[in-house]
Order: sequence, then structure tokens, then C-alpha cells
Amino acid sequence: MKTADFDFRISPGRPDCLAAVPVRDRSKLLILRRTVPNPSTGLLLTLRITLTAGDLLIINNTRVMPVRLIGSKPSGGRIDLILVRERCKRGLGSSL
Repeated sequence: MKTADFDFRISPGRPDCLAAVPVRDRSKLLILRRTVPNPSTGLLLTLRITLTAGDLLIINNTRVMPVRLIGSKPSGGRIDLILVRERCKRGLGSSL
């Protein structure tokens, strides 16, 4: 498996795809079973019934950085930026 397998694009017209507030018990799980060729998904609240003896649970404790900037001008112009890469130690970034 490669990290590129997890790349995805968010449609410009669908900013609602970005979570503003996480709902922990409704968080999705990626389930990989050696006996099944394709991964499946589940919900965190079903974790107790999903795991069986001998399973390996990998916890990702990374944090989402606040990288979305929304601005507007007095004339009515709007801009929506998502920072994708840090460019220097002062925290400036590249955007899409």
C-alpha cells in the first residue's frame, strides 16, 4: 500500500466536505482484513464489535492544522485558500 492510495480531491463547489468540528464516535475506520482483497470502512462506535482476538489496531493521533483561509473585500470579491505546504519557518505556506 502506498500513501498515494489515500490522496483525494475535494471539489471546489463542495467546501462542506471539510469537517469544521469532529464528531468522534461517528469517525470513520479503515478496515483491512487479510482474507478480503479490498479494504472496507466502519464507524468508531462499532469498534468493539469490529475487533476480534489477535487483531492489530493502529491509532492515528495526528491533528488537523487550520489551513483554510477565507477572505473578502469591501467590493464584494471573495477568496478561499487552502494552504498545502509550509515554505519557511515563519509559517507561510503555498496554496491551491
